[in-house]
Amino acid sequence: MSTEKAKRGGSMLSLNLVAGIIAKLNFQCDIFNLQYLMFLEMAKCETDFSIVITHSLSTGIWEDVLKNKNYIRNRYLQDNETITDITDGSLYRKLLSENDFLNGTDNTNLTAVINTDGVSLYSSSKVQLWPIFMAVNELNPCARFARENVILAGIWQGKGKPPFNTFIGSFCKLMNDLYDTGITEKLNGEETTVKLKVICGIYDLPAKAAILNMTQYNGSDSCITCEEPGKTVKQGKGTSRCFPYRETAEKYPNRNQAGVKLAMERGTERNRIKGFKGTSPLLDLKNFDIVSGTPPDYMHGVLLGVTKTLLYKWFSSTESKKEYFIGDKVKLISKRLNSIKPPESMERLPRDLEKNYTHFKATELQAWNFSNLYPAGSCGLNVHNIGMHMVEYVRVLGPLWSWSCFPFEDCNSMITKTVHGTGDVTKQVMKIKEAQALLRNNLPLIFKGKNWKNLKPVANCEIARCNNRSA
Repeated sequence: MSTEKAKRGGSMLSLNLVAGIIAKLNFQCDIFNLQYLMFLEMAKCETDFSIVITHSLSTGIWEDVLKNKNYIRNRYLQDNETITDITDGSLYRKLLSENDFLNGTDNTNLTAVINTDGVSLYSSSKVQLWPIFMAVNELNPCARFARENVILAGIWQGKGKPPFNTFIGSFCKLMNDLYDTGITEKLNGEETTVKLKVICGIYDLPAKAAILNMTQYNGSDSCITCEEPGKTVKQGKGTSRCFPYRETAEKYPNRNQAGVKLAMERGTERNRIKGFKGTSPLLDLKNFDIVSGTPPDYMHGVLLGVTKTLLYKWFSSTESKKEYFIGDKVKLISKRLNSIKPPESMERLPRDLEKNYTHFKATELQAWNFSNLYPAGSCGLNVHNIGMHMVEYVRVLGPLWSWSCFPFEDCNSMITKTVHGTGDVTKQVMKIKEAQALLRNNLPLIFKGKNWKNLKPVANCEIARCNNRSA
């Protein structure tokens, strides 16, 4: 980059320059050693789909992974029952047991949490992006969910939702190859085979139902964890699906992998079996348990679901005749909330409740608790998941933060900021992600050069932010 161009554009690379760098460097992934792969490009111009295993992991990833794997294994050998991370959950600990996927002091295999959700590209269009993200559990938590370390594993663009059997099916085929064969990586001077296993996928309720090919959250048999069908109850002028609280003797049994597989194979769109309309591509994902591997999401289910519903019931004028309505006290409550001095871990400070409660973000709803004091119509699938299943998922998968949608929503936001222009943007997004990874991994060489002082960091630059963290 010339001095003149550097002064005009800082370190913000233009798309053309990014494309040039990618073309010259052959778009190679250092971590998984795979070329940029186009699995499927749909014939219709409005739909484009590509799957690629790529990475945006900074230099030193393996040093951090190996160090953290030793820590994880030591906790396992000490039989520590404290649950502090996904690596303390029973599912992960089983993988550490003898002859299993993660067993052995020299084991270099990895596990991941995956996520996908739709992102609207333009306000005036139905075009969406559906990225598939992966977070590597063997990284320490701070590094695991950093933007530069969350892997963009695939992306689809089109109007509405993707064809999930093809979209997720292609991803599962590649994951199976990484699980069975793995890739060769040079670690500590020696060539080592590294394999990868998906242990859970986290999605909002509509995406989960689509991926699992089952009834949506407001229909019968829509819980993936148990066989509770729910019942229809009156709600206002219409009806809603209620999942009533049941005593132990009345509870429906939990689902299991064998039962889910059988129901999927027998179910059709017209004749649903226990909520399933047919098979899901996740059935083909090797050594993956659909029930334990698709937990309810903390962000959407608890915070944006139940907690936000409670705020509406407490303060909305439409609920003014209900005994739980406290809207007449909203100014007093708002004043008390604003007087609170929360700890640094709370990302958002309290806002005026009267003006903003309908617009609260998920991070603002984390400090609330739920008490089941409301009509039957309020007890939807989110309430059911919290009351019946969330505790068990913590035992299996660890604390809620280690498998929530929070970090992936942040990555979705980052992707929309990289899109410029219209048309097919999937390759554009992948090229920018790869360019960021290449620049990040080559920063030491760049700063050794004689012209590096001409590169000035710009606002919101991912590369500059990463470099500042590592400095």
